[in-house]
Amino acid sequence: MKNPALCLLLLFLASLALPLRAETDLTPVRRWIETSAGLKSISVDFLQERRLKTLNKPLVSTGRFWFKAPGSFRWQSGDPPKMIAIQKEKGKDLVILKPVEKEAQVLTQADLKEKAGSISTALEAGFPTSMEQFQKNFSIGGMSVRDGQDRISANLKDSNLSLVLLRIVFCVDQTTHLLKKLEVEFRDGSAIDITFTKIETNPDVAASLFSESLEGYTMEKKG
Repeated sequence: MKNPALCLLLLFLASLALPLRAETDLTPVRRWIETSAGLKSISVDFLQERRLKTLNKPLVSTGRFWFKAPGSFRWQSGDPPKMIAIQKEKGKDLVILKPVEKEAQVLTQADLKEKAGSISTALEAGFPTSMEQFQKNFSIGGMSVRDGQDRISANLKDSNLSLVLLRIVFCVDQTTHLLKKLEVEFRDGSAIDITFTKIETNPDVAASLFSESLEGYTMEKKG
């Protein structure tokens, strides 16, 4: 997948399918799934740090994410936004906007399946609701605890994404059982950390957030 931001969006919505060894304590994962399944809506502010081998300092940006069950979401990065991704309803097209370039792209569910394999199934489902759903997308690479967070290292089962991504670490707060950070390593040596600086659960999310006019935008070709 050529677009790292879109790739991370799909990973965030896919969340975890973590089949662990019998001797591993599944409690942190199960609590996370139960908490996620109980969310009707969510609003998140995040800080993104992208590290490239060619740069001495990371590229830092901020963003916001909104979700409303069963499958409406809006993800935007940058302030003002440089990339916006919107799905109005579960199973509908994914609209990608680049406000600075005034470029847009519309991806159908068929496009998403071609680009991201089984990830599209989790995308359509919104947030994870069962361990079985998680296990379709990830296998466990290891678990640890740091700074009050359960760190769950996951490997992707999707062959397309695994060609791009080396490792993902999901950091879950041990008190709230909410995802607090994503650490993503790419096979080209780059990495992206997304830290959720503010999380609001079950807020009143306006329907207008999940629609955006394409007037004045040039449509990008799929690929």
